[in-house]
Amino acid sequence: MVPRTGVEPVTCPLGGGRAIQLCHRGLWGRSIASPLLVFVYSLQDHIFSRLGLEWRLFETASYCLEVLVMEIVWSCLRFDELSTKDLYRILQLRAEIFIVEQECVYQDVDGFDQDALHVMGHLSGSDETPLVCYSRLLPPGAKYDGASIGRVVTKTSARGEGNGKALMVNSLAFCKAHWPGKAITISAQQYLQKFYTELGFEAKSEPYDEDGIPHLRMQLNP
Repeated sequence: MVPRTGVEPVTCPLGGGRAIQLCHRGLWGRSIASPLLVFVYSLQDHIFSRLGLEWRLFETASYCLEVLVMEIVWSCLRFDELSTKDLYRILQLRAEIFIVEQECVYQDVDGFDQDALHVMGHLSGSDETPLVCYSRLLPPGAKYDGASIGRVVTKTSARGEGNGKALMVNSLAFCKAHWPGKAITISAQQYLQKFYTELGFEAKSEPYDEDGIPHLRMQLNP
């Protein structure tokens, strides 16, 4: 359960599909959610992980700190299996990163979602189960001869801890399970070429412009 302290908890990804939520609750009725506590806990996380501890309660004369360790839970659903909340969170995350953060005005809802599989990574252990990772898988023939992965996105707060790689590893696994023996193509942003190369993809085109951002077509053969 998420600590109930009357304030918004601070979420901090720890890598490997794990994250924490921290709340600082004053013993005299004052509640503070402090990002500094994230730093303090992160320094100690490797110790707690080795001991197999999922949460700890720290008390001093002035505060009580509740820590919740959460996992990223992966799912892969057809369009008609998505709930209205799922669809809202997907479109919200895509707009948040691809349109607002990257300052790119383009038609995100492009008519391919209905035929796609939707890979979602939700943080467990929270009432709201926030969506932090997402990708869209298209079947062979939809855009390319083989399958394809697109709309690959990780929430800003969940970056830098291996969650983007975990998203791609799970997306590839779902692709191979649904369309075995098929090549997998991506239209990758050029600055991420090294990241995708390390996953086994090979560049199959020269850089090209897509919505004002340099891209490369890359392919992973079966």
